[in-house]
Amino acid sequence: MIYLIATLKVETGMKNKLAELVEPCLEGTRKEKGNISYDLMVNIKDDTSLVFVERWESMEALNNHFTEPHFLKWREALTPHLLERKIEIISGGEVEVR
Repeated sequence: MIYLIATLKVETGMKNKLAELVEPCLEGTRKEKGNISYDLMVNIKDDTSLVFVERWESMEALNNHFTEPHFLKWREALTPHLLERKIEIISGGEVEVR
C-alpha cells in the first residue's frame, strides 16, 4: 500500500474557496482504479493549510492519478493560490519527500 500526505499552504482567505473547488477531484479520485481513500483535511486554526491524506494500492495507480482530467483541473485551479507544497509518499517503510 502507498500512502501520500500532501500539505499545501495557500493564500490567506482562499482555503474555503479551494476546498469547494476540489470537490469534483475528490469525487473522481475516489472512483479511480487503485484508490483506497482520498480525503481532504482542513485545519480550522490555520486559514492557509490544506492537507490531503491518500491511500493507493500501488505506485502505478498513484502515478495514473496525476494524469486524470479531474486532478489536472484541480491543479490548474490551485496553482495561482499555492504558496508552498510538501508531498510525502510512504511505501514499504520508506518516506519520499517531494
